[in-house]
Amino acid sequence: MLGKMPLYQQLIEELAKYISDEKLLPGDQILTEPEISQKYGVSRATVRQAIQELVNAGVLVKIHGKGTFLAEPKVKMNVNSFGSFSSMAQEQGFQPSTEILCFQELSESIDKVKRRLALEEGDSVIYLNRLRYLDGKPALIEKTYIPKKLFPHFDLLKIEKSGLYCFFKECGMKNLVGAEKFTACIPTDEEKKALEILDDDPCIRIRRIMRCKEIPIEYRDRPEGSESKLNTFRDGYRVLMMLASLFKDYKPMGFFSISSILFSILGLISGIPVIIEFVKTSFVSKIPSAVLAVDRKSVV
Repeated sequence: MLGKMPLYQQLIEELAKYISDEKLLPGDQILTEPEISQKYGVSRATVRQAIQELVNAGVLVKIHGKGTFLAEPKVKMNVNSFGSFSSMAQEQGFQPSTEILCFQELSESIDKVKRRLALEEGDSVIYLNRLRYLDGKPALIEKTYIPKKLFPHFDLLKIEKSGLYCFFKECGMKNLVGAEKFTACIPTDEEKKALEILDDDPCIRIRRIMRCKEIPIEYRDRPEGSESKLNTFRDGYRVLMMLASLFKDYKPMGFFSISSILFSILGLISGIPVIIEFVKTSFVSKIPSAVLAVDRKSVV
């Protein structure tokens, strides 16, 4: 192996050519480190470095005690935007498909679901559990809870055909907003079986809560005879202090810059009468004001 590139980079190119020539598929095992070292005439350290670079790039995956394998292609998820799984997969060249694991109406939903969906007592939810595939291989389990009162005519066939987000838009809910939370998790035995993964395979749980801006919110006026417990000046002062504290914590440079400018202005204002008096009489009678003006500027 000759060339000006580092030896491990030359080996990476050779391994890429080997994978292509052998027509290896995702999940196929490549040569062992001793075999690569002997085949290409490089040290074991160079082999390890080249393999680690390919692992970091997502080309290879190492399984402890088993060897190194060609990695499965992964879907890149943009955590800053929302979108359907199907459209995201298709944009990246995958063929998505779905299997319905469970579809039912729950009259007594879980407490945490009620709380997050702001449900009232007696409100039911539609529970939809789906197994999503990429090119025929299981990729994720998607559990969805939807308030029944918002979709009294929930059409599963439409969802299977066009997707959940398209169904929402057809129902007039176009301006969807929400938030996502990503956490590592340990899947259940049932989920491991459905996803065809091993016990030590890492998983990520994505909790997404969507809201629609078009949903009217009930407004209730204060009952007659009742009085507000808020005090305009006291509580207003507390709000301003809280805003100032947050501004200082999250934008310290801006906070202290503004404070410095304010102190400079106050020092200048308190020093103007002293300067005028000194110009007229060549004497300073207001010593405290002069000290205060200089002190404020020195603090800045």
